[in-house]
Amino acid sequence: MKVRSTGEYYGKKGSELRLNGIVVSEYDYVVDSTEWHYHENPYLMFVLKGQLNDNNKKGTLPCTSGTLLFHNWQEAHYNQKFSREARGFHCEFDQNFLSIFSDYILPQEGSFELQHPDYHLLISQILYEFRSDGQFAQVS
Repeated sequence: MKVRSTGEYYGKKGSELRLNGIVVSEYDYVVDSTEWHYHENPYLMFVLKGQLNDNNKKGTLPCTSGTLLFHNWQEAHYNQKFSREARGFHCEFDQNFLSIFSDYILPQEGSFELQHPDYHLLISQILYEFRSDGQFAQVS
């Protein structure tokens, strides 16, 4: 099974920022289907455009624009794209970064959808700052 290393996703990478154990990036998903794989680090995937399915051993989750998923590092999965164009924003956290917050976050293993509006607001704010590329983008 393929292991995706830090900051590595299927598709064409747009922008990326690496800072203190966090990697944020935008990708255009260009393949119709990926192979089974898992990631070296846990990450959030925010679907910006298009429609795809995220498949794991528990089942299939249809993802459209606005879907926010958490993928833990050990969760094997594959994706299927169902629209001509699809795009996503990722926030990846290395193990050292997460160890600081282990008592406060990530209570579950595996992958799951985050539906609370506060999470969507937060990821939207991070995306806005990431795209702003202003003087204080790294600080934000």
